[in-house]
Amino acid sequence: MSPTDGPFLYDNVSYQPSRSRKKRKKHAPSIEDSAQSRLDRTIAELSSSAWLAACTTLLKQGLSAFGKRPSEILCLGLGSPCASAEARRQLCFLVHLRDVLQICPQNVLACDPIFSDGDVSCLRQCDVVQLTDNKMGKYRLDKPSIAFMPHCTATLYENLLRENWSTACLSNIVVIGNCLAEYVDATPVRKLQTEYPCIARLVPYLVVHVFPAYAPHAATFFNTAVQFAIMENLPAENDSFWDLPEASLVHADDGEIR
Repeated sequence: MSPTDGPFLYDNVSYQPSRSRKKRKKHAPSIEDSAQSRLDRTIAELSSSAWLAACTTLLKQGLSAFGKRPSEILCLGLGSPCASAEARRQLCFLVHLRDVLQICPQNVLACDPIFSDGDVSCLRQCDVVQLTDNKMGKYRLDKPSIAFMPHCTATLYENLLRENWSTACLSNIVVIGNCLAEYVDATPVRKLQTEYPCIARLVPYLVVHVFPAYAPHAATFFNTAVQFAIMENLPAENDSFWDLPEASLVHADDGEIR
């Protein structure tokens, strides 16, 4: 997969003599200009917040314990940056992750079946690669990677974990998204065992660093945490822990898996 176009561009503004009021015409801003302006405001909002600094510290502490340097970010279920302020903030945080961790733009990948042409343009402006092959979360991560999945469904997390259900692969993944223990607490045991066995089994082995609340817009990063498993703490390869039941059918009402 190749990288997208370059990062944000800022045009120089030069003085133009004013025309007479009668000849002056109003031009509506293009979709790209409007999206760029919203992105710029969001970046400024996040960059000036104490919340971003606190989360960056938590992230670095977590990655120090993780013991590996991620070289890729897989973003799933982002939503529409053009239509949603929450998705726009999450996209800007994704860019911050990339820059802080010094990950090559070509290794920052995003997939969501709801992306519009305008959303794809936003991704290009942020130097994020769109994945057009929607594998419904079933992406194999063979090298240290961050799975950035804020507010994704349990099914999407389950599909990602099942696809990487081995000591080698699971120990390569840092999840930044919903605190998976919350799914375990909120789901009946029988449903967990049949529909979300990977989440149910992995949660006790996770190291978790929960982000603080983002006060201006609490819903954007609500219940978001850095989560990972350390290889030495996982069960041995011959343990029944790794024997999964047959995968459940995809939920027909799961909007992010279609």
